[in-house]
Amino acid sequence: MQIRRAQVKDIPAIMKLLSQVLEIHASIRPDIFIPGTTKYTALPRRGPGPA
Repeated sequence: MQIRRAQVKDIPAIMKLLSQVLEIHASIRPDIFIPGTTKYTALPRRGPGPA
């Protein structure tokens, strides 16, 4: 398996994965996680990256 840094083209797949994870968490802990929401945006991060 090859591992690489995420690229802008990966954003839709990452957002889908995060949504699936949230739904699992929400089904287990609805008091903490709200189904159908997200705390992320699809906008790429700006600014300096890791050193």
